[in-house]
Amino acid sequence: MSFFSNFRMEINRAKSELILRPMAEPGEQAWDGKPALWWKLKFKQYNKRIKEYKIQAAQAVALGNPRSQTMTQVVRFYEKLHKYLALRGSLFGVPKNFKLAK
Repeated sequence: MSFFSNFRMEINRAKSELILRPMAEPGEQAWDGKPALWWKLKFKQYNKRIKEYKIQAAQAVALGNPRSQTMTQVVRFYEKLHKYLALRGSLFGVPKNFKLAK
């Protein structure tokens, strides 16, 4: 997660400004300052990456590719990110169904 993923960005070309606004609109339900869409997109992104890299790792193992170990490490990396996000979400009361975003 990058610093900028915590904000909505707007560009004012006339003044050459980058304006950072909170992710959640005033009155919108948010968890840890982030709206439902942010949480769903993060879980969806991590789930997709885990699935893609698991397939690539399995193919590398089947072909005897020396990169198979690296691919397995990438899978573990994204699984840790997902686990951390899930833990963070549970601390802030994010609905469990957000974690299943596909």
